[in-house]
Amino acid sequence: MQSLRSFLTLIVVLLILLFPFSIDAEDALIKTNYLNVRSGPEESHSTIDQVHKGEIYPILEKQNKWVKIKLEKKIGWVSLDYIDVQNQPEAGNQLKIVYDQVHLREGPSTDHSITSFAKKGEVFKIISYNNGWYEVKSGQTRGYIHERIALEEKRSSCTDVKNKTIVIDAGHGGRDVGAIGITGVQEKHLTHKTAELLRDKLILLGANVTLTRPNDEFISLASRTSVANIANADAFLSLHYNSVSDLPGVSGIQSYYFLNNSKEMAQTLQSSLINISEANDRGVHKEDFFVMRQNRNEAVLLELGFISNKESEQLLATQAYQEKLVAGIINGLNNYFCN
Repeated sequence: MQSLRSFLTLIVVLLILLFPFSIDAEDALIKTNYLNVRSGPEESHSTIDQVHKGEIYPILEKQNKWVKIKLEKKIGWVSLDYIDVQNQPEAGNQLKIVYDQVHLREGPSTDHSITSFAKKGEVFKIISYNNGWYEVKSGQTRGYIHERIALEEKRSSCTDVKNKTIVIDAGHGGRDVGAIGITGVQEKHLTHKTAELLRDKLILLGANVTLTRPNDEFISLASRTSVANIANADAFLSLHYNSVSDLPGVSGIQSYYFLNNSKEMAQTLQSSLINISEANDRGVHKEDFFVMRQNRNEAVLLELGFISNKESEQLLATQAYQEKLVAGIINGLNNYFCN
């Protein structure tokens, strides 16, 4: 009997030595931007992707100082030095929504359609968890929420937008109509619509909000930046819509910054907008725009879509899509101020 126990113990030891240690129910919370995801558990392995601060991915394996994580369409390795390991919630636990307008989907991927939206403060019962997706239920509402968008309250110890001073700059105005859409929609009207909706949502969340252009009037670029500098704004957001008449098929969202202290805000807003709107990601760019160059604090210019694209113009005019854009901006601001 003793020899049998010794033999079994030896087998267990050999299995541990020969195979990577697999774990269940743990997530990797990324602590830095542009973290390389590698094909194997060493720096000598090639980079297959990058992940960013605040993102969360399921952990599949641990090996020495590396963990294997599951991205949406890839699997790779990241260093333990740049992540926090967190336990995944078990079925039966509760999930409290900390952001507004969070998507609930029919299934556990972005390929599934959105069935409804979860509001900030709503509490859902967790039915199951699979590769970064919660299956949740509240009353008659049931669906799937991705953990990178709907973080558990215990994972969020930030102040978000409450008490932050935010200046919203609706691009163009008055005699400056901005871009003109394929059916004659003027950019100045669309930016003002988005700005008003964003202002109302932010005020409800406790932010101090100022519009550089409350009405349809021409405001100089210098006056716009002065509003932000006088208010010592925590964020200056200049809202715009794009147009390239020679390329009517172009679509997507892009973000701009000028000062280096605004780069992370631009990246965070861009990521959140793409996650929620599912628009084409046209990236984050550094540009010497006056309204950003003359701002003393964080300033970002957002191009929220192309009104020269027929389908995009129709979508941008809908209240539902405007709500998505505003939710993306607010989630991005929350994430930025959290970190």
